[in-house]
Amino acid sequence: MLMLALEDVSEPPCHETPATHFDRVWLAHCIAAAVSRLSAQIRQHDWQQIGPMLLDHGGSPLDATRRVALHRARKKLRDLVRQEMNG
Repeated sequence: MLMLALEDVSEPPCHETPATHFDRVWLAHCIAAAVSRLSAQIRQHDWQQIGPMLLDHGGSPLDATRRVALHRARKKLRDLVRQEMNG
């Protein structure tokens, strides 16, 4: 399962301004909401296969079917993140 650790973004680095900290936390919430919506739209078996690879560009080679599914899921995730960011 793909999870974003929001705890990782809650503590700002010492050089970060309050505004950039807010933006970073807000964006992490937008991405988490988009990932949650995407996982609800994809069959569980498929999600288990491609979910962990959504944000990772490395790893083992994929067969053509999974590669296409991953490409489509990344495109859908981009669209969902944009929707979350726009309200």
